[in-house]
Amino acid sequence: MAAGSYALAFSPGRIGNLEIKNRLMNGPAIPNFSRRSGEITEREIDYYEEKAKGGFGAVFVSGTSVNDTTARSFTNQPGIQRDELIPGWKKLAAAIRRHGAKCGVQIFHPGRQNHPKYCGSGAVPEAPSAIPCPMESQVPGYRVVEMTVERIREVIDEYARAARRVREAGFDYVEVHAAHGYLPMQFLSPLTNARRDEYGGSFANRTRFIRELCAAIRREAGADFPVGMRFSADELVEGGLRIEDTVEYASLLEELGCAYLSVSAGMYVPSGLYAMIAGSYSPPGHLEPLAGAIREAVEVPILQYGGITSVAGAERLLQDGTADFVIMNRASIADPHIVRKTREGREDGVRACIRCNNGCVDRLFAMRDITCTMNPELGREREFAEALERGARRRKRVVVVGGGPAGMACSKYARLMGHEVTLLERETELGGLVRFSSRGPGRAEWDEVTRYYEREVERLGVEVRLGSEATADLVRSLAPDAVVVATGSRFHCPGGIRGLRAADGRLAANVAFLPDVMQGKAAVGQRVVIVGGNHMGVQAARLLSEAGRDVTIVEARPEPNQDLDGFINWFGFLLPDLERRRVRLLTHSFAVAVTGAGVLVESSGDMPPLFAVGPLRTVDTEATIPCDTLVVGTGRSSRSEVFEALQGTVPELVLIGDAAKPRWTYTAIGEGATAGIAL
Repeated sequence: MAAGSYALAFSPGRIGNLEIKNRLMNGPAIPNFSRRSGEITEREIDYYEEKAKGGFGAVFVSGTSVNDTTARSFTNQPGIQRDELIPGWKKLAAAIRRHGAKCGVQIFHPGRQNHPKYCGSGAVPEAPSAIPCPMESQVPGYRVVEMTVERIREVIDEYARAARRVREAGFDYVEVHAAHGYLPMQFLSPLTNARRDEYGGSFANRTRFIRELCAAIRREAGADFPVGMRFSADELVEGGLRIEDTVEYASLLEELGCAYLSVSAGMYVPSGLYAMIAGSYSPPGHLEPLAGAIREAVEVPILQYGGITSVAGAERLLQDGTADFVIMNRASIADPHIVRKTREGREDGVRACIRCNNGCVDRLFAMRDITCTMNPELGREREFAEALERGARRRKRVVVVGGGPAGMACSKYARLMGHEVTLLERETELGGLVRFSSRGPGRAEWDEVTRYYEREVERLGVEVRLGSEATADLVRSLAPDAVVVATGSRFHCPGGIRGLRAADGRLAANVAFLPDVMQGKAAVGQRVVIVGGNHMGVQAARLLSEAGRDVTIVEARPEPNQDLDGFINWFGFLLPDLERRRVRLLTHSFAVAVTGAGVLVESSGDMPPLFAVGPLRTVDTEATIPCDTLVVGTGRSSRSEVFEALQGTVPELVLIGDAAKPRWTYTAIGEGATAGIAL
């Protein structure tokens, strides 16, 4: 579509006294790039500035702690709790504003949704009531204390002083993160507030904290400084806040002078997880009904979340009238220039978010800096910009062996550096194992990994040779100056399972490899046992159960699916989905033999899974699972034969991606891009 097709998305809008050049915002998401003290880093400035360069009307800086102790719940979270931090924030505000974008800071206190090991100075999590967080309490050492009235007022002052610093640093507005069960929502929700004083009980008492907080911010930061509120329109848990409650709450927030309301949903309990950061198993815009209900109750602008990955999707919400501005959080991570590219009519050049949550959400909750499956430049914006501007010191003839994610990314960036690139792929299509990641209900967005890089290598003039088995002789015949081997990995038969192979060494008739099952190349009986609960094993189970098969997954680890779909997708969607499908999960368990009666499974001990919810089980000591087909999906080994054959015979040789070591897709793409700019 031409840019003119998105009349509302590209039209200016107002929040309080601010005019914003368009209706598209990046949304707050902690990148974990700050120093441990909360100080803003140059890397963080580059990260946010790129979004402003990319055309967003407003840029949020997210999850900013209001104190040094109980408000810090991530290792490298930004902080604005002391005046001496303001200079770094001033640099960040200036970097964003010089590109015509407005900028704001989201201030944050997690309340009970924290852990003592992340609190500073020996503090412990604090909350309206000492009601544990169901998920944090699974981690040893967790405890939470009830806040005294004196402490409540201290925290309100901490928020207010933080808002004043936001204004002094040159930002245009401040947002209070009151969604997802964080501290302000804990006061409001009867699920987390059991107080019997003036801060608990009635609606008026449960809203006292937010009323005093808004008044304190206005006193400290100025009545003309726009204050927004992000909140969960539905906590999606029994006993929690539902939309009927939050419509009344939204009206109160408007009365309190909030300049806008940012509508989200959910909290940190299994039933409320997925709505917070929904993956590809829900359609983009899944929060529209909730936002629409809030929209009808108030006059102030509504900011809507919901996994929107394109300007076209944002335009639809704006046309529907359920949003005044649209948050494109993960879309801005995958491609910070999505707005500019779309406005220029270059939508084919957009790196669309696939909502996998692997590099952003899952790494953040693992206390690591975020990255992105689609965007290898994330967090390295300056490094890539300088390399691509400089270009290669010498133009080389580069041969890339393998057209999976690593090879495609390497080909793109090597070509951008000015090299002549030939990409060899033995299959008849690009994509490698990532093609299988798109199989299964709700997985189609993974196809965008291959589609994007196919478009890019074609646009840049990479010579792609499909159906070309890259032997060492073939590679040498191309007279390369540099060879990058990205031949990926293969599934292999695990050791220790008796009966996998027939006497002639071939797989037994009732045994199949997982990729063959995913592609429909293997015959599968009614009763299926999948050995290996990795993401492909889980997706195969969903596919087969949808086809009416009886499926059991055998997994040695405490939890299946730890390699790709991650924390939010797994506990928020996939685990309940498998339960609905009656897929049986055996954890802490090993398949030891294929017999005429089925598969013999042994338990490694009656150890509970990390989060004991859903259909997770373990066998007592051993059991035979009736089985018509055993699907092998445990483990992959690198395909490095070509690399080994080429050593010492070509001028430059590099090994990347799964060919070096099977890992995540974002790792493969990141290594490919890094190799491309390093040649």
